[in-house]
Amino acid sequence: MSNEFSPRFAYEDSDDEFEKEEELTKFDMPVFKWLKPKDSTTPEEVDLLLIGNGGGASFLNINVSKNLVGAFLLPEMNIKTNSFDQFSGKSSSCGLYEVGTTPKTYVLLNSCPTDSQSSILLSRAILSTIRPKKVIMLDALDISEYIPPKSNDVETSKSPIRCLQTSSASWESKYKTLEIPNIVKNLGGAIMTNCEMRNIPAALYLTFEDKRFKQEGPSSTYAEILEYLMSQSIVPHLPQCNKSNNPSTHRNTSSNSTLYL
Repeated sequence: MSNEFSPRFAYEDSDDEFEKEEELTKFDMPVFKWLKPKDSTTPEEVDLLLIGNGGGASFLNINVSKNLVGAFLLPEMNIKTNSFDQFSGKSSSCGLYEVGTTPKTYVLLNSCPTDSQSSILLSRAILSTIRPKKVIMLDALDISEYIPPKSNDVETSKSPIRCLQTSSASWESKYKTLEIPNIVKNLGGAIMTNCEMRNIPAALYLTFEDKRFKQEGPSSTYAEILEYLMSQSIVPHLPQCNKSNNPSTHRNTSSNSTLYL
């Protein structure tokens, strides 16, 4: 009798195949995949890396015209059930896009919630995959965790935007610096820390949002920040999406699940 294994019985006596499938959908570290494979493993050099996280990612995704070039697979993502649709509140994605501008600009949009440890790993992976000369990030600060400088909250209501910059960022900002003892957590804090360590000029612009009610920061606030950055030539003028009443007309700017399979 032949000892050769018949593929007809691959699933009859063992669940190993299902266990292997489960393993393939889990990651211990962030993994980056280019849409078109690259011959070199050298980090991609860009003049500007514009990062949107959470509400900042949603705003940039809808308003900036761009082309998907790759994406990060994160341990927090469920690959089997995730549609990787930036327009869906139930999916998670961390896509990298190229913007047709000079200087060379890439946009990273992250809609996947990450804790402190995961954020450290992701920030290292980002700056190991992309070598930017400058980093700008749009994110939000939970208003319930914000400690105002005085007993009242007048300053917050007047200017719901705060800024943090690395020591090598030479440009001035019209926005208030985030007051001590407030701290930036998760991806925003990890990106700024790694940029400081690598001597990369970087700035983080924060809007206020109330995560208790799952409300994103108003898009008008992100628009104000981006318009200011473009007016000061901190960020080049970015091509705008052709908007219409049907958001599916620009749905191709979101991450595509076929990238990951």
